[in-house]
Amino acid sequence: MSWTGWTDSCLAPIQSSSGEQLETCCAAWICDMNGSPWAESLKAGSQAEKDHPKFSPEEFQKMARILTGSASPDEVSQGIDMNGVHYMTIRQIPNDFVICKKGNSGMTIAKAKQCIVIGMYEPGTQPGNNTKHVLDIRDKLQEMGY
Repeated sequence: MSWTGWTDSCLAPIQSSSGEQLETCCAAWICDMNGSPWAESLKAGSQAEKDHPKFSPEEFQKMARILTGSASPDEVSQGIDMNGVHYMTIRQIPNDFVICKKGNSGMTIAKAKQCIVIGMYEPGTQPGNNTKHVLDIRDKLQEMGY
């Protein structure tokens, strides 16, 4: 599968035990540990498609410090910014994942061996569905050595 295939799969809904289709992500990125993008996908008609958010180099470096556990407690409590939009850090497991939230939207950022998977969600998506889906994609990439 191409890198874009992986980010496209982040946008796909998951199926509940009752067969209902559940939204997971409106935007997804896979990048290397320095923030160089490998792929991105934006859900058609989403706010993310309209805004086309990206991390600035400074925002990415701070996010990477929080993700790897090398950020100071103050940096963690200040949260993560993306494209100038501020997200609160809700949960951080160093060297594993970070969950961020702004109002009814947010993102999950997960560290694999060689890359970082980022999945953003919009209002109407259950945050837990987003986190589960992003971590599943990350786990599959790790199993393949990434």
